[in-house]
Amino acid sequence: MNAQLSKRGMQDDVQVSELITDLTKVVLGHLEEYFCDAVGLRLFSEAYLLSLCYLCLPGFPPQGIAYPQLRDRIERLRTLATTIGLQWCVDQSQCYRYVRSLDAKSSVVAQVVDTFIPSVQQTALDILDERNAPQRDVARVERIARQFRSLVPAAGKEHLTDLINAAWLVSHDQDTAHSYGLEMSRWREVVNQMTLKSCEVSEYHERVDQYVDAKDHR
Repeated sequence: MNAQLSKRGMQDDVQVSELITDLTKVVLGHLEEYFCDAVGLRLFSEAYLLSLCYLCLPGFPPQGIAYPQLRDRIERLRTLATTIGLQWCVDQSQCYRYVRSLDAKSSVVAQVVDTFIPSVQQTALDILDERNAPQRDVARVERIARQFRSLVPAAGKEHLTDLINAAWLVSHDQDTAHSYGLEMSRWREVVNQMTLKSCEVSEYHERVDQYVDAKDHR
């Protein structure tokens, strides 16, 4: 009898250990998604939200326990956007409505993940701040957007976050598209080409600056 109880106890211990290992992997996977969302939002600001709408909405049906649901990610992004002073530009009515799973495993994952999300997001912001990662500059975005509307790529060294935000802003400008007699699909192609050319110009200026700095330090 004691031997049977001991064997059953060992089996229970193994099952519990495997369950904890599985749940830990799921929790870390969820937190990784929230970390990446925070990085994307911090680096690309409203452009990250607009691209999320373009690529993911109306969204995906429930994906099971392996990944956080899109609606949950969007809710956390909205909170973070408010915290760092970004304009919220997501139409959440486009998201799929779903019922959160009520099984015990999902419930445990949700409770643990919800506890750590704020610190994970803050860690992402701290890492980027420590590395002096650029932030979207409203004035620069507007200036680049004016150039794009005149069919002129950005002329100097610009941060990628400003270029991308300007591109998203102008690509939705129906009045400008129609002023050139272009359908929106064609206008977006034009904006894409101007954005790519602006990236090339910016990289050229950056390489020139690096060469000058290296020469000055010889």
